[in-house]
Amino acid sequence: MLPEITVAFLLLNMIGANVEITRAVERHSPARCPPGWRSFNGHCYVVPNMMGDWQAAKTHCRAIHGYLVEITSSSENTFVANLLTLATSPRMSTVETRRHCEHSEYFARNAWIGLTDRESESHFKWSRSGQAAGYTNWMNSPRQPDNANSIEHCVELYNGADRRWRSAWNDKQCQCFRAFVCEKGPTGY
Repeated sequence: MLPEITVAFLLLNMIGANVEITRAVERHSPARCPPGWRSFNGHCYVVPNMMGDWQAAKTHCRAIHGYLVEITSSSENTFVANLLTLATSPRMSTVETRRHCEHSEYFARNAWIGLTDRESESHFKWSRSGQAAGYTNWMNSPRQPDNANSIEHCVELYNGADRRWRSAWNDKQCQCFRAFVCEKGPTGY
């Protein structure tokens, strides 16, 4: 017969191992996302069928219990770009067209992401976590970020016709109307 201390120790080790196995399965299982959201790497993503300036996009994502997407890897960036390509292009009202910032459909498929340097020029941080971007995918022709006219403080993911720039990032005026991508964990944020 085993002493009570040994039995208790074995039980605690078994419980601890079970907790670790459960955590590992949760990390590698696909996220359970609400209808209309897509799963990638344990998170849920959606492209709402609307456009807005950067602040309105951030507010809308919060209203649906998410946040503007925080892209942390090349594979996530590719996933988000593909998600935008599959999304229905939102229609713009006359007011939105005037706030679009370009008179061309060339930029109509670009989308806001959660990166901004509104607090401190050239110090880009994710709006939800406040973390500096570890991964970036800036356009290189023209070189970005460039803070053109000293008014570009929000970041868009380019998804237009020019394949050289597809999925690259550009700093842009926060007041421009864009599509946007919301992200959340499988149980909200």
